[in-house]
Amino acid sequence: MNIILRKKRLVISIKSAHLILGFFVILWLNAGNFTYIVDSIPSFMKLFVAIIWFGLSCYRRKTYLYYFLKTSLLMIGFVAIIFSSMLLERRAYYNLYFQAFLYIIIIFALFSYYFYFGEKKELNLICKVYMADMIIVLFHTFFELINNPILVRAISTSAESQELLLNAEIPNGIGGYSFCYALVFIMILFTLSDGYLKNHKIFKGILCISVLIFLFQAQITLAFIIYVIILLMSVFLSKIHTRIQLVKKILLTLLVVSILIQYQNILQWLIGIADESMAQRLEELLVFFQTSGRVTGSDSQSRLELYQISLQAFLQNPIVGNWGNRPFGCHSSFLDMLAAYGCFGVIGIVGFIRPLFLAKKRLIGKNKKALIYTLIIFSMLACINVVHVSQITLAVVLIIPITLKYMACGDENKE
Repeated sequence: MNIILRKKRLVISIKSAHLILGFFVILWLNAGNFTYIVDSIPSFMKLFVAIIWFGLSCYRRKTYLYYFLKTSLLMIGFVAIIFSSMLLERRAYYNLYFQAFLYIIIIFALFSYYFYFGEKKELNLICKVYMADMIIVLFHTFFELINNPILVRAISTSAESQELLLNAEIPNGIGGYSFCYALVFIMILFTLSDGYLKNHKIFKGILCISVLIFLFQAQITLAFIIYVIILLMSVFLSKIHTRIQLVKKILLTLLVVSILIQYQNILQWLIGIADESMAQRLEELLVFFQTSGRVTGSDSQSRLELYQISLQAFLQNPIVGNWGNRPFGCHSSFLDMLAAYGCFGVIGIVGFIRPLFLAKKRLIGKNKKALIYTLIIFSMLACINVVHVSQITLAVVLIIPITLKYMACGDENKE
């Protein structure tokens, strides 16, 4: 009897330690409020914690390693390609992104365990802790942006530019551009999925409006536009069960048509009330629409030129690209992979989105559709922006799939 009790205690202890280590790794990669703690911890210790978590995952679930390799083998292969280019003294891509891809493999390891083997209570705890972290960062960042307008420009620039603007690093617990995009993807759970916060409509509405205001204040223009599109999709794609819902959909359709007709006047009004940085971007957007994209000297035109650099580099040598050397534009994850490694970059592209394809097979109904929308939006964003950063990847590859799985578990229990 004592031996049985000891074994049970050992199992519980290992399970608890494994979950705590999982929380540590997730919050570290999310780079939110946990930065107050982890910034003082050396990188090798954080990686060591991730390795211990991985070892416990293999110990707890005998088939875990199989699912990890099934999910991550292509991405591991792409990381090996990046490493090989460094050995050949072609270091540009390696210096910029090697660490980011190592973090992505860690996120794939988290996905491989919690999506396939995570218990309902574990998934619930992870979702709640992550959501709390995101909400706290959202409101903290919002009030900091109001108090310090220069921070608006700093959060969307490089670390070097941040120091020039602020004469210091961005304070801990403040969300940057990657936080804004991660937030947009997480809101898919509240708008396009089936039943998340279904019984808390007031809180859900307040949160949706708060995110809209925050993204406008943060002046990450593309994130704001994507979020507005997601909100519109949530209404147009919803099923009509009552006359009130039908009236709402008709009114919204009329509103959208009116906005499309009057978009120039609306953009000019927004330019008038926006801060300097956002007003400049909105003005560039207005000119871009008015000239059908034929505009020079704007941020949009600069992006198009950077995309062209990556595309030309790929077309000049489509087999191996520059094998990790420049030129590539650094403004598109997928185009940069192709520019840097040619056809071998396809390994990275397919490997990057593979977890979402695997997760899609295990979901049904509206939850499956929500993941498909996530996959489409994420893939499109990866073509026009850099998305292989830990915050965005964590939200898309880990949090959204395991939350949808948790919701599916709840639906099964109801049945």
